[in-house]
Amino acid sequence: MRPMDNKIELIKKIKKDCFNCKTCDIGKNLVLDQKDPHVFASGELGAKVVVVAQNPGKEEVNKKLPLIGPSGKNLNALLGLAGLKRKEIYITNTVKCFTPQNRAPFPAEIKACKDFLKRELEAIKPRLILALGNYAVKYFVKKGGVLSLHGTIIHSDEFNVDVFVTLHPSPMNYNRDTSKKVLLEDFTKLKEILQNYK
Repeated sequence: MRPMDNKIELIKKIKKDCFNCKTCDIGKNLVLDQKDPHVFASGELGAKVVVVAQNPGKEEVNKKLPLIGPSGKNLNALLGLAGLKRKEIYITNTVKCFTPQNRAPFPAEIKACKDFLKRELEAIKPRLILALGNYAVKYFVKKGGVLSLHGTIIHSDEFNVDVFVTLHPSPMNYNRDTSKKVLLEDFTKLKEILQNYK
């Protein structure tokens, strides 16, 4: 089997396991007349760059794709600043389900999804991860958070991969000038950093 064929099969298996997951209360409480809250990843399986965000919103659940709502539009513009195109990267979340009332994920939900993300990264084997927001950052970093680490590269020993830390693009939707300024600066800086990951 060719390496890409192997990746395709691995990702198909992870997606199937994800949609069948009943580990946390969201999966356990799933009823037949309720919209399935699971959203898996999308993108290029041969990507050198993987984007990891928090969890899907309502629009993502409706279309079964990550980061395609207002935050996704912001991300597309930011990627352009860094010289990246969405079709060139792989996008996923730390938590694979829409959380009730779109609240922040609970620790048990993050734990339940941890293995899915780990398996995805092992299959894709990216050279660089873009961690968007505190939940994604905490997955890779033991100390510090997004506000203290944004715009920097940290190395994840667990995955043996470099991680670029930045904010989630959602605050740009609420006219938060400080967040917008930070994101614009981080992604402009990322363009130069990416020269080392070609």
